[in-house]
Amino acid sequence: MSSTDAIKSIIPAPEGYVVNFENPQTQYVVESYTVVAVEMTLAFLFLVQRLYTKVAIMKQFQPEDAIVVVAWVLCMGAQICLLLGMTDGAIGRHAWEISIDQYTYYSKVILAAPLLYAFGTASAKCSLAMFYRRLNPNRIFQAFVWFTLFVTFGAYTSIFSSLLFACKPIAASWDPLLLPTAICLNRGGIYIAQAVIGIVTDVMLLVLPIPTVLKLQMPNKQKIGLVGIFGVGSITIATSVVRLIILLPALTTPDQTWVIGQGCLWIFIEANLLIMCCCLSTLRRFFKHFAPHLIGESSSTGNSKSNSRGFSNNKAQRTFGSSGAKRTLDTFMNTNNDSNGIPLSSFDDMDKSTKTTVVKAQRAHRDSDSEEAILFERSVQVTYEEARQDQKSDVRSHKPQVWTGNRL
Repeated sequence: MSSTDAIKSIIPAPEGYVVNFENPQTQYVVESYTVVAVEMTLAFLFLVQRLYTKVAIMKQFQPEDAIVVVAWVLCMGAQICLLLGMTDGAIGRHAWEISIDQYTYYSKVILAAPLLYAFGTASAKCSLAMFYRRLNPNRIFQAFVWFTLFVTFGAYTSIFSSLLFACKPIAASWDPLLLPTAICLNRGGIYIAQAVIGIVTDVMLLVLPIPTVLKLQMPNKQKIGLVGIFGVGSITIATSVVRLIILLPALTTPDQTWVIGQGCLWIFIEANLLIMCCCLSTLRRFFKHFAPHLIGESSSTGNSKSNSRGFSNNKAQRTFGSSGAKRTLDTFMNTNNDSNGIPLSSFDDMDKSTKTTVVKAQRAHRDSDSEEAILFERSVQVTYEEARQDQKSDVRSHKPQVWTGNRL
């Protein structure tokens, strides 16, 4: 502890350094304010876009949407804590140019912000995993999704508990005067573990949907674009790596209030990118509703005029379950508020002992810009004839006919 001009600081200044409490040196303060102003606004707009699309356009407010809101609130809370620390002069300044009271405030901020950020990050990533859960009903895929959810939630819960109870007594985590007699864990190691967990879970969420995307029946260009949408989340991997690199020297320097300024800057970047990545899945549906020409879609009015009876102008006939690549993309991204199609049972899955099976096709509820043909309500009666055992030679091969949209 050092004292300069009757103001006590936590560490003494280096030899030859002129301490100036009135006008101290700062770093990454202006840059942080700029990043926060831009990215907080973008993250909020992305969140509003997602909520409007899911509630007003699709009318499907799902659990992951609520979790995104929770993630945004927690990430905002973490950023506000760090901003208050910068405004008070406790972050981005040399430790020998801030008072003991300011250092105590810094300790409180640097404890509260990671606690909020841990659960904010966990909420955002769990929301993405819950969205992935709807992409593929395959049991193996579902198992990987649940495994990712378990790892993400469990790891960040452990980080939260480790940070909160790092010192005994707990007050030593924010009161530097108690540190000489307190028993504390290596909090620097906990921060490194948090960054590493962030990188690992980001990689898991990046890789998880790729096998499903590659199996989609759509042009390769659309597959690449879809992988790119999920690949945007890899930006947070880069920010986590940078934050980890910055944290390593901060663990060995006593001037942590100075070094932590750069780390806070990258937290601002990463926290807002997480929210924006969570809102990308509804972006195409949003533009399809308000500005379809921006994504190469025709307007709903044009579709209604060109398809007077609801059938596509494409001369190629469509069968049950077939659709264009764009339609497939909407269905895969869960941004289509149409019904899931005609609930036709598979010929192979039907009970062959049943004499007659009746399958009904209901009129599909669709929005005005759907590319599907209007599906008329009709009943299809499928009759099975059992072959007698003594007439094995008279068994005929059955070739099922596929309905192509023309009236029978």
